[in-house]
Amino acid sequence: MKKQLANFFTLLNMFCGLLAIWQAMNGQMEIACLLILLGGIFDFFDGFVARALNASSELGKQLDSLSDVITFGAAPSIIIAYFVKLALLDKGYMLSPTEMMIAVSPCFINALFAGLRLAKFNIDERQGTSFYGLPSPSNGMFFASICWLLVTNQQAYLFMSNNFYLYYVLILLFSFLMIGEFQLFGLKFKQYTWNGNEAKILFLLLCISLVLWLGISGLSLCIVLYIITSLTAKKYFI
Repeated sequence: MKKQLANFFTLLNMFCGLLAIWQAMNGQMEIACLLILLGGIFDFFDGFVARALNASSELGKQLDSLSDVITFGAAPSIIIAYFVKLALLDKGYMLSPTEMMIAVSPCFINALFAGLRLAKFNIDERQGTSFYGLPSPSNGMFFASICWLLVTNQQAYLFMSNNFYLYYVLILLFSFLMIGEFQLFGLKFKQYTWNGNEAKILFLLLCISLVLWLGISGLSLCIVLYIITSLTAKKYFI
Protein backbone atom coordinates (compact mmCIF):
# COMPACT_ATOMS: atom_id res chain seq x y z
CA MET A 1 0.00 0.00 0.00
CA LYS A 2 2.86 2.40 0.76
CA LYS A 3 4.36 1.89 -2.69
CA GLN A 4 0.97 2.32 -4.35
CA LEU A 5 0.42 5.64 -2.59
CA ALA A 6 3.49 7.10 -4.27
CA ASN A 7 2.40 5.61 -7.61
CA PHE A 8 -1.04 7.16 -7.12
CA PHE A 9 0.51 10.64 -7.08
CA THR A 10 2.52 9.71 -10.17
CA LEU A 11 -0.66 8.69 -11.99
CA LEU A 12 -2.28 11.98 -10.96
CA ASN A 13 0.68 13.72 -12.62
CA MET A 14 0.08 11.72 -15.81
CA PHE A 15 -3.66 12.44 -15.62
CA CYS A 16 -2.95 16.18 -15.44
CA GLY A 17 -0.69 15.90 -18.50
CA LEU A 18 -3.35 14.09 -20.51
CA LEU A 19 -6.00 16.63 -19.53
CA ALA A 20 -3.59 19.46 -20.42
CA ILE A 21 -3.21 18.00 -23.91
CA TRP A 22 -6.99 17.76 -24.27
CA GLN A 23 -7.51 21.35 -23.11
CA ALA A 24 -4.75 22.62 -25.44
CA MET A 25 -6.35 20.84 -28.40
CA ASN A 26 -9.56 22.69 -27.57
CA GLY A 27 -7.85 26.07 -27.27
CA GLN A 28 -8.17 26.31 -23.48
CA MET A 29 -4.59 27.41 -22.90
CA GLU A 30 -5.00 28.85 -19.41
CA ILE A 31 -6.47 25.59 -18.12
CA ALA A 32 -3.80 23.58 -19.98
CA CYS A 33 -1.01 25.60 -18.36
CA LEU A 34 -2.56 25.24 -14.90
CA LEU A 35 -2.83 21.47 -15.38
CA ILE A 36 0.88 21.24 -16.21
CA LEU A 37 1.69 23.18 -13.06
CA LEU A 38 -0.65 20.95 -11.04
CA GLY A 39 1.13 17.95 -12.53
CA GLY A 40 4.37 19.45 -11.20
CA ILE A 41 2.91 19.52 -7.69
CA PHE A 42 1.90 15.87 -7.93
CA ASP A 43 5.36 15.05 -9.33
CA PHE A 44 6.91 16.61 -6.23
CA PHE A 45 4.63 14.69 -3.88
CA ASP A 46 5.19 11.29 -5.48
CA GLY A 47 8.93 11.58 -4.79
CA PHE A 48 8.35 13.07 -1.34
CA VAL A 49 5.96 10.27 -0.36
CA ALA A 50 8.26 7.57 -1.77
CA ARG A 51 11.21 8.88 0.28
CA ALA A 52 9.16 9.52 3.43
CA LEU A 53 7.66 6.01 3.39
CA ASN A 54 10.80 4.33 2.03
CA ALA A 55 8.60 3.06 -0.79
CA SER A 56 10.80 3.65 -3.84
CA SER A 57 10.57 0.96 -6.50
CA GLU A 58 11.72 0.29 -10.05
CA LEU A 59 8.09 0.35 -11.16
CA GLY A 60 7.63 3.78 -9.60
CA LYS A 61 10.78 5.06 -11.29
CA GLN A 62 9.65 3.96 -14.74
CA LEU A 63 6.08 5.17 -14.18
CA ASP A 64 7.39 8.56 -13.09
CA SER A 65 9.37 8.94 -16.30
CA LEU A 66 6.38 7.98 -18.45
CA SER A 67 4.26 10.54 -16.63
CA ASP A 68 6.88 13.26 -16.95
CA VAL A 69 7.32 12.82 -20.70
CA ILE A 70 3.57 13.39 -21.12
CA THR A 71 3.10 16.26 -18.67
CA PHE A 72 6.41 18.09 -19.13
CA GLY A 73 7.27 17.09 -22.70
CA ALA A 74 4.24 16.40 -24.88
CA ALA A 75 1.78 18.84 -23.28
CA PRO A 76 4.07 21.91 -23.39
CA SER A 77 5.07 21.09 -26.99
CA ILE A 78 1.43 21.06 -28.08
CA ILE A 79 0.80 24.39 -26.32
CA ILE A 80 3.84 26.00 -27.95
CA ALA A 81 2.77 24.61 -31.34
CA TYR A 82 -0.59 26.31 -30.86
CA PHE A 83 1.06 29.68 -30.24
CA VAL A 84 3.40 29.24 -33.21
CA LYS A 85 0.35 28.57 -35.38
CA LEU A 86 -1.35 31.72 -34.07
CA ALA A 87 1.80 33.77 -34.66
CA LEU A 88 2.05 32.60 -38.27
CA LEU A 89 -1.61 33.41 -38.87
CA ASP A 90 -1.18 36.84 -37.25
CA LYS A 91 1.74 37.52 -39.60
CA GLY A 92 -0.54 36.78 -42.55
CA TYR A 93 0.97 33.48 -43.66
CA MET A 94 -1.68 31.50 -45.55
CA LEU A 95 -0.33 27.99 -45.12
CA SER A 96 -1.87 24.73 -46.22
CA PRO A 97 -2.44 22.07 -43.53
CA THR A 98 0.72 20.29 -44.65
CA GLU A 99 2.77 23.49 -44.60
CA MET A 100 1.42 24.37 -41.15
CA MET A 101 2.34 20.89 -39.90
CA ILE A 102 5.89 21.42 -41.15
CA ALA A 103 6.03 24.88 -39.53
CA VAL A 104 5.00 23.61 -36.08
CA SER A 105 6.99 20.37 -36.25
CA PRO A 106 10.08 21.88 -34.53
CA CYS A 107 7.93 22.49 -31.45
CA PHE A 108 7.86 18.75 -30.80
CA ILE A 109 11.65 18.51 -30.68
CA ASN A 110 11.26 19.55 -27.05
CA ALA A 111 9.04 16.54 -26.31
CA LEU A 112 11.53 14.22 -28.01
CA PHE A 113 14.41 15.57 -25.94
CA ALA A 114 12.31 15.32 -22.77
CA GLY A 115 11.91 11.61 -23.53
CA LEU A 116 15.64 11.29 -24.20
CA ARG A 117 16.48 13.14 -20.99
CA LEU A 118 14.21 10.86 -18.93
CA ALA A 119 15.65 7.72 -20.50
CA LYS A 120 19.17 8.94 -19.69
CA PHE A 121 18.10 9.80 -16.14
CA ASN A 122 16.84 6.26 -15.52
CA ILE A 123 20.20 4.68 -16.34
CA ASP A 124 22.51 7.43 -15.00
CA GLU A 125 23.63 6.52 -11.48
CA ARG A 126 25.19 9.98 -10.95
CA GLN A 127 21.81 11.69 -10.65
CA GLY A 128 20.77 11.51 -7.03
CA THR A 129 21.02 14.70 -5.00
CA SER A 130 21.96 16.66 -8.13
CA PHE A 131 21.15 16.45 -11.83
CA TYR A 132 23.07 16.35 -15.08
CA GLY A 133 20.97 18.34 -17.48
CA LEU A 134 17.78 20.27 -16.79
CA PRO A 135 15.04 18.11 -15.20
CA SER A 136 12.01 17.69 -17.46
CA PRO A 137 9.57 19.15 -14.85
CA SER A 138 11.60 22.38 -14.92
CA ASN A 139 11.35 22.38 -18.70
CA GLY A 140 7.59 21.85 -18.61
CA MET A 141 6.95 24.47 -15.97
CA PHE A 142 9.09 27.02 -17.84
CA PHE A 143 7.00 26.69 -20.99
CA ALA A 144 3.72 26.55 -19.05
CA SER A 145 4.71 29.79 -17.30
CA ILE A 146 5.70 31.48 -20.58
CA CYS A 147 2.43 30.43 -22.21
CA TRP A 148 0.47 31.70 -19.21
CA LEU A 149 2.15 35.07 -19.74
CA LEU A 150 1.14 35.03 -23.42
CA VAL A 151 -2.47 34.31 -22.52
CA THR A 152 -2.72 36.94 -19.80
CA ASN A 153 -0.49 39.73 -21.18
CA GLN A 154 -1.37 41.19 -24.56
CA GLN A 155 1.96 43.00 -24.95
CA ALA A 156 3.92 39.78 -24.38
CA TYR A 157 1.68 37.98 -26.87
CA LEU A 158 2.19 40.66 -29.54
CA PHE A 159 5.95 40.69 -28.97
CA MET A 160 6.22 36.92 -29.46
CA SER A 161 3.88 37.00 -32.46
CA ASN A 162 6.07 39.63 -34.13
CA ASN A 163 9.20 37.62 -33.26
CA PHE A 164 7.84 34.10 -33.60
CA TYR A 165 11.30 32.69 -34.35
CA LEU A 166 11.97 33.11 -30.60
CA TYR A 167 9.69 30.13 -29.99
CA TYR A 168 12.10 27.98 -31.99
CA VAL A 169 15.09 29.46 -30.16
CA LEU A 170 13.58 28.60 -26.76
CA ILE A 171 12.65 25.11 -27.93
CA LEU A 172 16.16 24.35 -29.13
CA LEU A 173 17.78 25.95 -26.08
CA PHE A 174 15.74 24.00 -23.54
CA SER A 175 16.05 20.79 -25.54
CA PHE A 176 19.82 21.16 -25.30
CA LEU A 177 19.65 22.05 -21.60
CA MET A 178 17.77 18.82 -20.82
CA ILE A 179 20.52 16.59 -22.20
CA GLY A 180 23.53 18.79 -21.44
CA GLU A 181 26.40 17.35 -19.42
CA PHE A 182 26.43 20.06 -16.77
CA GLN A 183 25.52 19.67 -13.11
CA LEU A 184 22.48 21.33 -11.57
CA PHE A 185 21.62 21.16 -7.89
CA GLY A 186 18.62 19.22 -6.63
CA LEU A 187 16.11 20.43 -4.08
CA LYS A 188 15.97 17.21 -2.10
CA PHE A 189 16.79 17.75 1.59
CA LYS A 190 18.62 15.07 3.52
CA GLN A 191 17.47 16.70 6.75
CA TYR A 192 14.95 19.48 7.24
CA THR A 193 17.18 21.89 9.15
CA TRP A 194 18.69 25.29 8.38
CA ASN A 195 22.28 24.09 8.84
CA GLY A 196 23.53 22.55 5.65
CA ASN A 197 20.55 23.76 3.63
CA GLU A 198 21.02 27.52 3.85
CA ALA A 199 21.57 28.13 0.13
CA LYS A 200 18.65 25.95 -0.98
CA ILE A 201 16.25 27.50 1.53
CA LEU A 202 17.23 31.02 0.46
CA PHE A 203 16.80 30.04 -3.17
CA LEU A 204 13.31 28.66 -2.48
CA LEU A 205 12.34 31.81 -0.58
CA LEU A 206 13.51 33.94 -3.51
CA CYS A 207 11.46 31.84 -5.93
CA ILE A 208 8.37 32.09 -3.71
CA SER A 209 8.85 35.87 -3.62
CA LEU A 210 9.04 36.02 -7.43
CA VAL A 211 5.85 33.99 -7.81
CA LEU A 212 4.02 36.12 -5.23
CA TRP A 213 5.17 39.25 -7.05
CA LEU A 214 4.69 38.19 -10.67
CA GLY A 215 2.20 35.36 -10.34
CA ILE A 216 2.49 32.18 -12.40
CA SER A 217 4.61 34.02 -14.98
CA GLY A 218 7.30 34.36 -12.32
CA LEU A 219 7.98 30.61 -12.53
CA SER A 220 9.84 31.08 -15.79
CA LEU A 221 12.23 33.47 -14.03
CA CYS A 222 12.65 30.90 -11.24
CA ILE A 223 13.74 28.28 -13.78
CA VAL A 224 16.20 30.68 -15.41
CA LEU A 225 17.51 31.63 -11.96
CA TYR A 226 17.85 27.93 -11.11
CA ILE A 227 20.01 27.30 -14.17
CA ILE A 228 22.20 30.37 -13.66
CA THR A 229 22.62 29.72 -9.92
CA SER A 230 23.58 26.09 -10.52
CA LEU A 231 26.24 27.05 -13.04
CA THR A 232 27.71 30.01 -11.16
CA ALA A 233 27.34 29.10 -7.47
CA LYS A 234 27.53 25.32 -7.59
CA LYS A 235 29.79 25.00 -4.55
CA TYR A 236 27.09 26.43 -2.25
CA PHE A 237 24.44 23.94 -3.37
CA ILE A 238 26.15 20.71 -4.37
